[in-house]
Amino acid sequence: MGRWILAPHAGAQSETSWTGWIGNEMVTLRADRVFRAGAAPLESGSDYLWIIDYKMSAPAGEPVEEFLARQRDYYAPQLARYAQALTELEGGNISLRLGLYYPRLPRFDWWNGEGS
Repeated sequence: MGRWILAPHAGAQSETSWTGWIGNEMVTLRADRVFRAGAAPLESGSDYLWIIDYKMSAPAGEPVEEFLARQRDYYAPQLARYAQALTELEGGNISLRLGLYYPRLPRFDWWNGEGS
């Protein structure tokens, strides 16, 4: 999965950051990887904007699925902020996919970012 994430994609950026107003707050956001691709991992296309963060953490004595669910709960608001900022930059209606990539596991947890 890491090869797909790091492969050349339309609009690909790594360690990209944006500074601007979200609500009444000036914020700087930095995503590990942003690119356009298909609706699901490994699908061709460019209709979906993928926002991916890398996480080096790993489960410490808990089942992997529980760890991934806990991590998603924790990081989903952060990725939603990235999605909000990019939606504003892109001018509105864009199709989004959000994901957390764990190179040490290796696992890729992704979800639909619509409504983020």
